[in-house]
Amino acid sequence: MEPEDNLVMYYAGHGLAEKESNKAYWIPTDAREGREWDYINNHDLWHEVGRIPARHIFLISDSCFSGALYRPRSAKRSVADVRQFQKPSRWILASGGHDELVSDGTLGGHSPFAEALYKVLKQPALDGLRVSKLIDRVTDATAKFARHTPEGRQLPGDEGGQFVFYPKLDEQACWQEATHTHTVKAYERYLSLFPEGKFLQEARVALQKIKDQINWERARKAGTAVALQHYRQQHPDGAFRQEADGLLTQLRQEAQKREAAAYDLHQEAAQEAQRWEVTIQTGSIEGFTHFLLKHPYGTYAQEARNRREALIQQEEKRRKRVLEEDAWKFAKAQHSSEAYRYFLKNYDQSVFAPQAQAFLKKLNRPQKDRPITQQRTKQRPVRKPINKARTRNSTSQHQQGTSSGTNWFMKIIKVVGGIIAVYIILVILEIIFLGYY
Repeated sequence: MEPEDNLVMYYAGHGLAEKESNKAYWIPTDAREGREWDYINNHDLWHEVGRIPARHIFLISDSCFSGALYRPRSAKRSVADVRQFQKPSRWILASGGHDELVSDGTLGGHSPFAEALYKVLKQPALDGLRVSKLIDRVTDATAKFARHTPEGRQLPGDEGGQFVFYPKLDEQACWQEATHTHTVKAYERYLSLFPEGKFLQEARVALQKIKDQINWERARKAGTAVALQHYRQQHPDGAFRQEADGLLTQLRQEAQKREAAAYDLHQEAAQEAQRWEVTIQTGSIEGFTHFLLKHPYGTYAQEARNRREALIQQEEKRRKRVLEEDAWKFAKAQHSSEAYRYFLKNYDQSVFAPQAQAFLKKLNRPQKDRPITQQRTKQRPVRKPINKARTRNSTSQHQQGTSSGTNWFMKIIKVVGGIIAVYIILVILEIIFLGYY
């Protein structure tokens, strides 16, 4: 054995354990019954195993009391990955505990422990099967069909490594494994183990299809132009190139629309800013109203609403003030109690209300309470009462006299007019007759 070699020792047979001496034995087929010097005890086994210079030693014992072959000791923590194979290891897998009898199975067949070990070793992983995993699987499989429980431990001389089982390099089996799992890892392993294998072309095509599918799913899930372009670069003749080109075209069109919309928004923002400056300079209700019609949701829309509302309130106050002043001027011009009462009824909070109340109070005071300067200095002459009946009769007689005089005058005018008309007719007749003769 060389220091780089690996050793697996498998024993299937009878075993013996002595509780008093804490010794355990393998009983070879040629050993004589009752003669312990023909047996192989655990002390000799440990001594001989310790002298073997191999890197990894894995001892498998399928016998009764096989768990007593090793001394209980604390297990070292195994290192991971490649270092498990580099560090020396010493392991044992026993089919039962130190005080258990194990089943031999059916006549002519394997024991439950051997059957479980065989099945586990028939299906190693492509990346190897560590001895610790093998022990766990064999223990679980044996416990389903037997009452005894296998045990696995590290032996003296172990330095934290592990024996790793790899499948035999059979191209057909490796190819079947790759096609069965149908993964990138399986096909890459086949290509690395058999770079000139007979399934080389099929493996490359299958690997390319899987990568094409995986990369396309990633690009479609990302949904970006960068991801789709990366897929097209990786797989220029991929199965999804047309769909990728269609998505790229759609993304470009959407990008162009976004750019156009952004440009329109920029232009609209510039126009809004320019119109806002003009509106601010105008500072009228109509200007802000027109601005809001053009930009109801613009940047300055809220400020325009606020300023427009402030101007409307100012205009309303001004209009009320003008109406109030006009009403006060009218009340002063009338200078009557009714005018001042009307003014106070409609403008009781006016600045002119105190003056209106003062004028109203003065107008409502009795005559005797007014100042002497405001009373009349001249008294009207006292007239005697007039007999209304006499006055009415004299008026009627006067009217009748006037009417009769007028009638006589009209009669005289009519008579004189008649005489003048007759005279004129006679003159005309005389002229006619004289001219005829």
